[in-house]
Amino acid sequence: MTGDENRREGFRMDDLLKLQVKTVDQDDPDGIFADFDAYRVRTCLRSHLRNQNEDRLPKLQSIRKRDSEVADYLEHLETQIAHLAARLSNDSDMEFGDMQQETAVNMSASGLRFCTNLPDLVPGQLLELGMLLSTSGTEVVTLAEILRVEAVEREVSEGEQTVKVSTQFAKIHPDDTEAIIRHMAKLQLLQLQARRNQYDSDDSE
Repeated sequence: MTGDENRREGFRMDDLLKLQVKTVDQDDPDGIFADFDAYRVRTCLRSHLRNQNEDRLPKLQSIRKRDSEVADYLEHLETQIAHLAARLSNDSDMEFGDMQQETAVNMSASGLRFCTNLPDLVPGQLLELGMLLSTSGTEVVTLAEILRVEAVEREVSEGEQTVKVSTQFAKIHPDDTEAIIRHMAKLQLLQLQARRNQYDSDDSE
């Protein structure tokens, strides 16, 4: 891995994500552990297609310059495929649209740190993490290994204990790694713009 790749994957940011955390059942034949790639396509089909369309956009623009009718037909096919993916995704376990609460995380392209009240978590255990990246609407699912579990002092109810969990992605699609990197770059740009606007506002007073 080159120095640039190390910097890209090692860069960390604080963020608020719609996050789903599940323990992994290694005996589930339809689960994430049994066939990660197939599970990812089933659960994140719409995002997968959107990423593919974004990657192919320069080629489509080139085709449009040569033959607009062919480009129109290809766009029509992409729209129909997107509608089909939306119907298939209705059966997905990842229902971020219904989630109101966001989770504070510290994220990088290689792992995630967050708080949870899931019980009995230990280092080495595998988790299924589902994320919704706010800057693009991309859904990401990954298989993550727990590196550390730390107790957190926080008011809890019914005896639930909150812990801070540090994870490293054990399985993640390269497209999703790039999506996370792009998300953090956009998020950093938005934060810088917000600070610049705040400075300009303060100077004008």
